[in-house]
Amino acid sequence: MSDIDSKEILAHLNKMPHTPKSCKFCGANDWAVVGKVFELREFHNSAAGSPIIPVIPVTCNQCGNLLLFNAIAAKLVK
Repeated sequence: MSDIDSKEILAHLNKMPHTPKSCKFCGANDWAVVGKVFELREFHNSAAGSPIIPVIPVTCNQCGNLLLFNAIAAKLVK
């Protein structure tokens, strides 16, 4: 299961009232949310045994700044 409803991701991000919604690099408020969960792991020349962190990427459509949110902490995966 790697599909997540983009609306769920945006709802989670919008719950954070003290977080600026604009991009820290270009100032735009134009974000793309891919409704997929990706794996982030430490590089060891081999994937075997590396812990996995499920992340949801959010990309600024203007400059390409990429933010990664932990999908477990966001309660979007178990």
